[in-house]
Amino acid sequence: MRELAIAFYVGVPVFLGLLLGWTGAGEFGGQLSRPVAIAYWITGTLLLRVALEVSIRLVALLAPKKKTPLVVLCVLSVPVHMIFVPPLYTVWQSIFIGYLPVGAEVQLPSPWYDSFSAFVFSLGSFTMVMVEWTLTNLLFDRVLGFPRFRETTGYTPREQNQVLSGKTAVEAKETEPPKFMRRANSGIGTEIIALAAEDHYVRVHTPLGNDLIFCRFGDAVSEMPKDVGMQIHRSYWVRTSAITNFWKEGNLYRIEAGDGLSMPVSKRFLGLLKANGVEPEAKT
Repeated sequence: MRELAIAFYVGVPVFLGLLLGWTGAGEFGGQLSRPVAIAYWITGTLLLRVALEVSIRLVALLAPKKKTPLVVLCVLSVPVHMIFVPPLYTVWQSIFIGYLPVGAEVQLPSPWYDSFSAFVFSLGSFTMVMVEWTLTNLLFDRVLGFPRFRETTGYTPREQNQVLSGKTAVEAKETEPPKFMRRANSGIGTEIIALAAEDHYVRVHTPLGNDLIFCRFGDAVSEMPKDVGMQIHRSYWVRTSAITNFWKEGNLYRIEAGDGLSMPVSKRFLGLLKANGVEPEAKT
């Protein structure tokens, strides 16, 4: 997952910067030597990626009912990011203006828009940015498995049909998986063995495999039934019945659950484990 994050945030913009710099794109970049033009465009595409990421997060935060499709989030983030574009462009081109050949005539852009019509006019020039940004997000989210705002977009993989025949409404509700599992790959089932925090995501472990979903760890833990498991670390939750080994090694405690899944245990949670009848064994 870390490799996909690096590819999304750094790899793609650097590739685009190399392509634009090599071809000498743009009025400004076209007057620079090829090595400088490449550096110029790589710097620009990275700055643009930062502005787009900030913008799409703002849009996702304000999205109605938190169910806005990913495509709409991407499209709406482009006009939002254009608020940051003029000052970024001014700083960006100021850095490289000293590398222009003698006699080159390039006027630095204004750090703000003169009018709303100027903003609308500039928006038209970002059509290709909008297309690339949208396609890149869809590629990484839908094809490569790098979740992009699944918590706020309503995107959920197809779930397995569940037959609840012979169960009352109360029984069905009690056996219903946590809401965050709606965003997990249906192929891993719903019997959760452990949860692990990974940045802004949660790794869900089941007997059938694991999946990474966009969700806060604290929210995921709060949705788990209190009588089936417990938090054992600030970044880990485990199902009590899945614990196969619990040991102390030096000053450190660890738990093994399921088929060899090993997790650390914080000392602050030792009392909770012991209260549930789980005692550590010395390990040499």
